[in-house]
Amino acid sequence: CHAMPCHAMPHVPCHAVPLLCDAVLCYQSVASYFGPLMTLGSKNDEGNIVQVRRVPDSTAKGHDSLRALLAWEKGLGVHKPGGVLADPSAAIALLWMRRTLQFQAALLTSLVGDPTASKSVAGLAKVAYARELESVIKSYTRAPPHPRPPT
Repeated sequence: CHAMPCHAMPHVPCHAVPLLCDAVLCYQSVASYFGPLMTLGSKNDEGNIVQVRRVPDSTAKGHDSLRALLAWEKGLGVHKPGGVLADPSAAIALLWMRRTLQFQAALLTSLVGDPTASKSVAGLAKVAYARELESVIKSYTRAPPHPRPPT
């Protein structure tokens, strides 16, 4: 894939959203080899891709970068003022897909790091989870519930 760099942010490809979705879809075939270890993450990723693809015609409308997609959702009133992202939203879905890929990369890096070491995949998964996801999930689950709109 030959994504061209964006002018405003040269280190981020302009087609970051489609590339991230493609990476997640490609990883689904690898994740299946891990059995139940990756099932929850795979199911979450499937839902996240559906959420992102609900954005109408992302490439034609210019929503193929996270910045453009976020600006589009903000313009629709999806997100709250002050940088509070709505959940569910395509922006949140992209964040969770990135976090899942970070966890998977950490796990795979650990698996191939020392070929002579005795490895428990479950143990390495716990370490990768602690490093990449645990603090985010704990803060996410401790967040106060969203206020209900008046009826």
